[in-house]
Amino acid sequence: MNFYISDHHFGHQNIIKYCNRPFKNVNEMNEYMIKMWNSVVNPLDTVIHGGDFSLTFVIHTATILKRLNGHKILVLGNHDHSPKCMKNIGFNEVHSKYYFEEQDQILVMHYQETLQTVPWEIRNKAVLWLHGHNHSPGMSVLGKWVNIGVEAQNYVPKTKGQLLKMMQRYH
Repeated sequence: MNFYISDHHFGHQNIIKYCNRPFKNVNEMNEYMIKMWNSVVNPLDTVIHGGDFSLTFVIHTATILKRLNGHKILVLGNHDHSPKCMKNIGFNEVHSKYYFEEQDQILVMHYQETLQTVPWEIRNKAVLWLHGHNHSPGMSVLGKWVNIGVEAQNYVPKTKGQLLKMMQRYH
């Protein structure tokens, strides 16, 4: 099964304050987000992450990544390390601008603006366009767009079916 989520910012103390996250400190935040990920993702599942996975040292990022279930695909965000680095620390795949999940027909980007770089045939095939970068706590849906940032997803990776149900509530 495939899951989608973005913008964990593991290891980023200031994100708690910037985004009003409900945690006392970065360790509590990291542990909670690891728990939420593993509560739904099994080792054989795939998680497509929309970027900004962490904002900490590479060694800490690698340690966190090893604790998370599933095959992990990353679409680079503005706070991620280089593609080579992210692959070396354990991501199974790393994509620089976007990722199109053919089976689920889902397009994943960090920035909404990246849509302009996606070929028309892929845009037209996609039933959902998922993005991160927006740290809004409310579910935001606009046309095919869905914000998959952790604040909007209650820190839990979502499946295509769950995202479509959430999307229907807003249309």
